[in-house]
Amino acid sequence: MKKIEIRPIGTVRADDSAGRYALEIEREHRDGLAGLGEFGRVNVLWWAHCVDDPKMRGTLVRDLP
Repeated sequence: MKKIEIRPIGTVRADDSAGRYALEIEREHRDGLAGLGEFGRVNVLWWAHCVDDPKMRGTLVRDLP
């Protein structure tokens, strides 16, 4: 089986009290997002590293906020 490696290209910043969320993309990856504004939506894959434990890894799908 081929190994899949995941590397972060940025950070998700959340202000739950204000209902605001932002993606901070690292400078070296920003050129790859050219033309993204032409799309109606984007799927963001993220890893909740602060709750990374074997029990939580069993949860593969969650409802959208």
